Amino acid sequence: TSSALSPEQIEMLTELGFEWDLADEDHEWMMYFDDLEAFRSRKGHCQVPESFAENPQLGIWVVVQRLEYRNMKNGNQSSMTHVKRKLLEDIGFIWCTKGSRNGTKNGLKPLVTSEETEVKSVWHVRYEELKSFKSQKGHCDVPTNFTDNTALATWVNDQRKAYSNMKNGRRSTMTDEWIGLLEKIGFEWCFPEHDLTKVAKPLYAEARENDWMKRYQELKRFRSKEGHCNIPKGFIKNPQLAEWVRTQRRSYRMLKNGQQSPMNSRRLMLLEKIGFEWTPGVKEDIDQDWDVRYRMMEDFKTKEGHCNVPPNFTENPILSAWVHTQRVAYHKYKNGHDSPITTERIEKLEKLGFEWNVFRGTRVSESNEQKWLERYKDLEEFMLEEGHCYVPKNYIGNPSLYEWVHTQRTSFKRRMDGLQSAMTDERLARLEKLGFEWTRFDKHDASHITKPWMKRYEELDTYKRQNGNCNVPAVYNTNISLGIWVTTQRIEYMNMNMGRETNMNQKKIGLLNGIGFSW
Repeated sequence: TSSALSPEQIEMLTELGFEWDLADEDHEWMMYFDDLEAFRSRKGHCQVPESFAENPQLGIWVVVQRLEYRNMKNGNQSSMTHVKRKLLEDIGFIWCTKGSRNGTKNGLKPLVTSEETEVKSVWHVRYEELKSFKSQKGHCDVPTNFTDNTALATWVNDQRKAYSNMKNGRRSTMTDEWIGLLEKIGFEWCFPEHDLTKVAKPLYAEARENDWMKRYQELKRFRSKEGHCNIPKGFIKNPQLAEWVRTQRRSYRMLKNGQQSPMNSRRLMLLEKIGFEWTPGVKEDIDQDWDVRYRMMEDFKTKEGHCNVPPNFTENPILSAWVHTQRVAYHKYKNGHDSPITTERIEKLEKLGFEWNVFRGTRVSESNEQKWLERYKDLEEFMLEEGHCYVPKNYIGNPSLYEWVHTQRTSFKRRMDGLQSAMTDERLARLEKLGFEWTRFDKHDASHITKPWMKRYEELDTYKRQNGNCNVPAVYNTNISLGIWVTTQRIEYMNMNMGRETNMNQKKIGLLNGIGFSW
């Protein structure tokens, strides 16, 4: 191949003491440099997109050069050299591709390219189209085969992918501004179930449920503070939650009208458990709803001979949820807590033969119940000593208690999914009275660490044992993702120290320091 360097460049580099017998790493750098110059010859510039389909590695390499240059300018460890810098600048490479409101920063010239302006313009055009779709359909789930506007369908799919990449620490075009705009109109980040043609349905069904539970936990915190679930329409503190609440009421109405709806018996149970009102501010409607469901219960009793509606009763999920809600409300009432149930309603249900303590699934023997109560007492002692029910995995005081606690959460999840479960109403009431949390981690906790982060951390730990240090090259062919991840940790740490928004936290810093990571 012909040389990418002119005779004048070769002479200048020789005068600088440049070594022409390159190490393997420098050979690789020059290969990417040749690819970049070929790109420039075709396009007239060096702005290689991060997701460059023709040469994905070149897109990543260009990003890394800018990161390494920034490290060099800030006095941090960097693979960037003055020779590499000069080679890149000679072909018109630009070190900063984003504008700054404050002008220049760190000696880097701010630039907003015409490509970036075009991307932003297209994004806002599609956003307005999505708003129009939402106003017509009542949701933002544009199907992948939406023939009326295939460009919008593709764009919606791209937003979810970009968001997923951003959340998992991968390179992404998504911005906080765009996230805010999309969530403001009720956009859901998980793929709708009817669009899961190219991805694993169970994976995204779980992710969709996690999104729902995230909003539910936010609503629970609102209720704890305000005493009700009636979030006003223009709730400035959390407009996404206000939109979510309206969506739940709309989904409920669809279910009542016999239409296809994302509302299911588990969600109904959870919402009614915290006193969610489907028609807020209208007491007559609430009382009327209770009477309607009571008549449903009467019809069920006439047909089946009992009142034990199964939790996964697909013929009438509203009745299934209501039955569960009555039992939860009854136990609150009996324990002296606030409860929507009244003496009159208790009498009506008992007259019908309603049972307040029903095992959902398999009944347990007396001996098993005794063992359960013994473990419960162990947990009670732990809670009194520690102030919470989060038993650590390696709890020396009672090694088997952690497994028991884990089993309770599994039983609860099976119960909520309508599967056979040993979690009874009585056990549920006992654990909740103790302040038991059904999810192990609070995802809103600043010290929370995700599984993808831990996976990369373990890869870095392996690298350290093999190489004696944590200095993974920015372009590490053995594991490209690890090289980028290590660079990202240093950037996030720098952002944290400068008071900027960051995903870095003290728990992560502690883990990285523990294996000798150099910031």
